[in-house]
Amino acid sequence: MPRHKRRHRKDLKYWVKKLFPFVFQRRRPSFQPFEKAPAEAKFLTLEDIKAARAEAFERDQEATEPVSPPVFEDTQRPQLNFKPGQNRKKKSATSRLKRVLKKISFNSFKKKYKSSSAEKYHFLTPEDIKRAKEANDTDTSTWHPEVEIDISVERPELDIRTSTSRKRKHLRKKRRGFFSFFNKKKKRREPSILSSLEFTIPEQERIPVASYIRPVLNSTALFIVAYLVSWFIYQFAVMVTASFSKIDSVLYYYEVMFPIGNYSPKWNQTNIIFITLSGPMISLIMAIFYRFVVLRKFHPGAQMRQFFVWLYLNSMMLFFGAFVGGAITRQGFGYVVDWLYMNIAFRILFSLIFLMLIGWISWKVVSYLPETVGKESYKNNRNGYIISRLIIPWFIGGGLMVLMKLSPVIPQHENIFNYDAFTLATLMFAVVPPLFNTKVKPHLLQNRKSYPRTHRTTIAAWIIIAIALVLLVRVGLSYGMYFMFNISLDIGRYH
Repeated sequence: MPRHKRRHRKDLKYWVKKLFPFVFQRRRPSFQPFEKAPAEAKFLTLEDIKAARAEAFERDQEATEPVSPPVFEDTQRPQLNFKPGQNRKKKSATSRLKRVLKKISFNSFKKKYKSSSAEKYHFLTPEDIKRAKEANDTDTSTWHPEVEIDISVERPELDIRTSTSRKRKHLRKKRRGFFSFFNKKKKRREPSILSSLEFTIPEQERIPVASYIRPVLNSTALFIVAYLVSWFIYQFAVMVTASFSKIDSVLYYYEVMFPIGNYSPKWNQTNIIFITLSGPMISLIMAIFYRFVVLRKFHPGAQMRQFFVWLYLNSMMLFFGAFVGGAITRQGFGYVVDWLYMNIAFRILFSLIFLMLIGWISWKVVSYLPETVGKESYKNNRNGYIISRLIIPWFIGGGLMVLMKLSPVIPQHENIFNYDAFTLATLMFAVVPPLFNTKVKPHLLQNRKSYPRTHRTTIAAWIIIAIALVLLVRVGLSYGMYFMFNISLDIGRYH
């Protein structure tokens, strides 16, 4: 059983050390070089140490009785003071020449072990096995296993090798080099030996589809809540930035409407770029915070860990995916592209780069998901784990969010519905690539055990929270929420 780590109280100093490890780094002791050492300092050499040891040994010998020198018998051999290189023979010219010729002839690269082609094997066909079984059932005395059968039939589909071939394969060294890639040879399959035993591969237990219903519902509810939180942070940043230009705004469930209209003199190139860029930038900052601070430094439970993973993916999507959706629909982040007068070729190029960045950043996102106990765990079915935690929740939750933003009212910004739909569609590049990454594993509790299975009441609570938030956004924001942020500061002499 592994040793348990010493548990201590996680106080303020512990979290500060986690967040700012460079503050608590220990300084290495600085050693003073001997050139700058004081004059009274004395450095001992190896000869001084040997002389001191000899003096100490002589003092010990004088204090004790004299010891007679050791007498060696004929069978014993006295110790000799051998110095390295004293009795070494000089290499002759012929030995040196042989060594050079050996290197030229590449003897060191030749095979050290004989090939198995000369060895002969005898194989049994299915007819021989049937005859042996019949003979064994009728009369065991008529069957002689010592009789050799000269039948050689190769069975390449079976790969049951003898112990000698295994030893040979284990002892053979692999020579790696630059030219080894071009000198690859097909591995020769050694002939197999058939016996009367039936070799069957045990079938893995099929996991029922019903066992994945619970994680799908749980992850879908967490995705909806995380998307609504990320979307509200995005829109709140846009409204606050617009308030600095003295532009009021109204938040609906499908867009942010500005009552001053699209042709007001308050609009200029600078505030349009800053207002439309503020939402994606705050989303990028929050995505960095979720991944590099919350998911790495802190260790919440299974539910909160999966919730923060969805917050991270949705925040990342509202920056990289919003650029792609804005470049197509010219809404939201697309206003920045238009007012920067970006060419269509650069739009396509940056859109492809951002899509590749989404896949590259989320390549190891499975390592942040919790590993749970049960049939639907990662170790039992890797593909089922990723599909039930990432792909299906994104497909169902994203579809519900797109349907929620359908409105009979004509919005102020054209194609705003298509902008949100394209932005949600780009999340596919974040949830599908982890399906092909077989090297990462989910997060373990205290690096040694899996998280407990989610209870039904917890899943029901998250589903209720998701439904309540959807109704609050759809019904509560249908009439709009007015927002205007003013900072009034007047300092002066009172008259």
